[in-house]
Amino acid sequence: MVCRPALLSNKESCLLVVADDQGLHILAQNVATRALHDAEQGQPTVLCHPGTRVRILELMSSWTADRTRTEKLCWLNGPVGVGKTTIAQTLAEKFQEDRLAGTFFFSRNDPSRNGLRLFVTTLAYQIVTSPSLGPLIGRFITDIINKKPTIVQSAFERQFEALIQGPCKMLDPHQWRDLPNVLMIDGIDECIDLPSQERLLSIFGTASTANPPLPFDIVLCSRAEPIIADAFKRLPLSSISTKLSIGSSFHSDLDIAVFFRARFEEIRARHHRTMPPQLKEWPGDAVIRELVRRSCGQFVYAKTVATFIDNLQSVPIVRLNAVLESRIPKGATSLYPELDLLYRQVLESCEDFQAVSRILCWIIHYKDIAESEAEESLFIPTCWVIQQILGLEPGLVRAHLFSLHSVLHIPDSDHGIIRVLHTSFTEFLCNPARSHNFCVKDINKTLFHDLIAQCLLRRIALFNPQYRDVAERIQLSDRITFRFDITWLSYKDQQLYTN
Repeated sequence: MVCRPALLSNKESCLLVVADDQGLHILAQNVATRALHDAEQGQPTVLCHPGTRVRILELMSSWTADRTRTEKLCWLNGPVGVGKTTIAQTLAEKFQEDRLAGTFFFSRNDPSRNGLRLFVTTLAYQIVTSPSLGPLIGRFITDIINKKPTIVQSAFERQFEALIQGPCKMLDPHQWRDLPNVLMIDGIDECIDLPSQERLLSIFGTASTANPPLPFDIVLCSRAEPIIADAFKRLPLSSISTKLSIGSSFHSDLDIAVFFRARFEEIRARHHRTMPPQLKEWPGDAVIRELVRRSCGQFVYAKTVATFIDNLQSVPIVRLNAVLESRIPKGATSLYPELDLLYRQVLESCEDFQAVSRILCWIIHYKDIAESEAEESLFIPTCWVIQQILGLEPGLVRAHLFSLHSVLHIPDSDHGIIRVLHTSFTEFLCNPARSHNFCVKDINKTLFHDLIAQCLLRRIALFNPQYRDVAERIQLSDRITFRFDITWLSYKDQQLYTN
């Protein structure tokens, strides 16, 4: 039996010291140990709260146990903060004894696991040191490294073929039926190089359709970012994968309510000295329903709210009221520090945030400039409307919002309404104490009236030459009312669109 080497900390990952096998020694020094599901992170492992996520955990267990299915990959996807990593961690713990072959948890803020550099070697290390897999194929992996030590610095695809796919072929396919064969890969979208995301999905698709195919069942967890979603729509992934979207179909609201009730019971017990006995039912069903509503199916909101309230240096009742009233208690810089960090990470991925902020401003505040329901209906934020209002080239709205699919719903149609997925994102953007340099300020009505006027002139010029070139020369915010032109233009545009 091959035993895992001891772990010694260093700056980037952890050095794994092996005395008797040079190949394993080289492999061990190229492992992102924080990408392992059982890595020491300096805090307790976060698992699904008891009684929550029951249905999705059952489905995933059934999927991995079903030997009759044709799908080799399962893509578990959902928006930011919905709990994908926690589900992946729980599944890894559940499968560890008899089904789990390896894990890799990406993280954009960790250089050892925000790319593909250590991906293959980390999986290979887990196979070599597996009590079940190591004795069977571990020596094939270490022999390759002994013969060519530089393989661990080779291109990703070459590494995968040499250290994963090739050694797995040494076993008869029937042998794999009773061996651990689940790979749990979390946070593909956390791989900061977008082409690397495509390379990872491509190698899984190619290897899983090879002859013989890769013997692993692969669970991939990520946000539904465009590059990843598009890859699953194309062959070969489209023919060998199943998709599970974490949403209302998995009773997220019911799970979050269970979570809140359990956490408030813990809070009452921990803070019994500051909470009178008559508050044994605190905070009550109505408050829990309100918190569930605000969570919008995202466990990240629920967890950060519960953590904020459960502060031993504060009174839970006061902190809960602060949450419900959107007030920041004295001495606290933010109600939701973890959530704020998450949103900042999302926004930091935007290449031109100044342009993005103008688009976000329109999405959030467009109702503020409308003086009637009729005008409001004309300003609804779609890619087409924003493109016209801001005078952008076709396709630029989507390009600017490319990194924000985890926080915005952006329909495929240019005439579909762009929506914020979670109310806490709007609250974050509009509160400078939380968002700092990412704050989206209140709409500048004068500026946007000028933009609307110029947009209307450009559109009207398509039908009436007398308006041509005027849009580039005139500021109209205080001098012209365009209600008649708006109504007329809307009618003409609708004709163009329907024809």
